[in-house]
Amino acid sequence: IANGAPTTAAANKALKTLYSAAFVDKMSRSTQVSEARDLWETIAIAPGLSKNGAPIMDKYMPKDAANQLAYVNDAEAFYKYGPGLSGSNASFKKAVVVRDSFFREIDERLFEKGGSIATFRFSHGETTMPFYALLRLNPQATTAKPFTYDSTKWSGNDEAKYATNIDWYVVSKGTPSKTIPNSVLVTMRVNERPTRFSAACSIYEVTPYWYDLAGLKKCVARS
Repeated sequence: IANGAPTTAAANKALKTLYSAAFVDKMSRSTQVSEARDLWETIAIAPGLSKNGAPIMDKYMPKDAANQLAYVNDAEAFYKYGPGLSGSNASFKKAVVVRDSFFREIDERLFEKGGSIATFRFSHGETTMPFYALLRLNPQATTAKPFTYDSTKWSGNDEAKYATNIDWYVVSKGTPSKTIPNSVLVTMRVNERPTRFSAACSIYEVTPYWYDLAGLKKCVARS
């Protein structure tokens, strides 16, 4: 995908908005793609900084070239941080550490009377995308090859938005218990919206977004 004809053509077109045609054409195709992707990443960030005085740089990136380079970026992220290859968890197994820390914080607070009332973490898409994939927060995502938006139902714009937040809220009925079913319930919100865990997880009674903690640990571990 990164070295295919559509990408090299997009890179050539984008770079010629900044440099002379003669200069660009002296570069190898791989160099053009590398430089154009760097340019695209700068331009992709610029709108989020516009209120801080950063210039909007659309004139340096034709829309069709931007779309192709965004597609290349998403394809790379899909295989590096997202659902990845069929039958493999290599792209998202690193998120197991994050998942386990969520449960550990809950246990420390409820059962060991330690920990904090709330725990906040700041991270980047390199953390949130694997976490999305591990928890199967996008149930439509597939590992079809080759990567396309239609075949995989996956986009970095959805999985790694600016200021994405993933929140777990925990409540207990009376004294928290590890053995009494439904004494501790967990719900999740993604970007402030109630969100279900994997379809492998059973909801609490008739509520669509609350889960028994003990059951959630088991189903998330195998989802």
